[in-house]
Formats: sequence, C-alpha cells, structure tokens
Amino acid sequence: MTKPTWDAIFAKQQWGRYPSEMVVREVMSWKKRQCPWGGPDRLPALDLGCGGGAHAMFLAENGFEVTAMDSSREALHQTEKNCLRRGLDDYVRYVEMDYIANPIAWQHYHCPSVTLDWLSLAHAPAEHAERVMREHLFHLQRMGIYIVGLFGKATSPATFEGRPPCPLWTRGGVEGIAQVIVKDAPGCKYRIEEQAYTRNGDLTQIFCLVFSKD
Repeated sequence: MTKPTWDAIFAKQQWGRYPSEMVVREVMSWKKRQCPWGGPDRLPALDLGCGGGAHAMFLAENGFEVTAMDSSREALHQTEKNCLRRGLDDYVRYVEMDYIANPIAWQHYHCPSVTLDWLSLAHAPAEHAERVMREHLFHLQRMGIYIVGLFGKATSPATFEGRPPCPLWTRGGVEGIAQVIVKDAPGCKYRIEEQAYTRNGDLTQIFCLVFSKD
C-alpha cells in the first residue's frame, strides 16, 4: 500500500481550522507579560508545520510577523489562500521546507520571539524530537517562548484516520526529554499542560510543552 504524501492528504481535507485554545492562551499570556504597553509593531514568529494556517492567522492577527513553514506545498497553498481571504497576507511569508530533514537550512529564519510546533513534530519519529527541540530552543530570542504539541498515549487510533500514525507520548516521556534539554540550556525553563477531549466518541490527548528563555 502506498503511503499517502502530505500534499495528497491536504488536498482531500483540512485539519485545525481553529487555533488550539492552549496555544492561544500561552501566546497571549506571554505577550501580555512581555509587551504590557503594546511593544513593537510586529514581533517575529515561526509556525512550523503550519498546515492550513489556523495558527499562522492567529499570530498575524495578534501582532506577529509570521514565517509559516511546511513541507507540503498544498498546505502552504491553503495557508496563503486563508490569509488572503482574511487580509493577513502582508504579515505572513510562506516557506516550503521540511525543517526536520533539513536541520541547517531553516536557520536563516532564526531568532523568533515565538516558535510554534503544534502537532507537526508529533508526526516525526520520536528519536528526532530531542534534536529538533534543542535546535529551535537555541535559536529562540531571549525572553521568547517555544511551544510544542505532542499526542499522548491515550489518543484513540481513529484520531489519525487519513494521515500517518504518530509516536504517542506519556507525561513522563515528555517530562524526561524536557529535563534533558533545559539541563544544557542555561536560563531556559519548561512546563507541561495536558488536554483531553472527545469527538465522535474518540479521545484525543495532547501534551503542550512550553519552553521559555529568561
């Protein structure tokens, strides 16, 4: 059986038409702390694995200059179309790149204030997670945040219908990898949130791992 490509997957359907409430809460709370008087006109943000653009649009609507990155041309086409429809195209640039397979190429998009990887790294083999997280945390601006979404082990198989299965994480596994990473990153902290919701009787469990730089 041929493994479907992300272009083929996104050509058939969209996921995540709305930004995650955890992402919204984390980004807006961070912005309120860091920019209580509004701050600069536009803060740099990097949306990794942007999919159809729900988070890129949320960031653009809330004072960020966004680099939306995805390995799927179809996903980027959907993001651009959605941003144009909402008048946000001036604040978003689109980069076709597999940031997991190209650990060096993306680095000229460095130093964002906010880096977001919402359920994109989740689809990569688990052994890549530590390397990718380290790289993006290293390039994060001082006082910035890096938000990673990962699927938990309680997630029902039906959640992945139509797309590749994912490595599933325990809270202890997420905690363990975060501890290893911040141990070698002075001034960095982390915390973990957890969300579980049911749709059509199927459970989805998500861990929200938030790194911050002092």
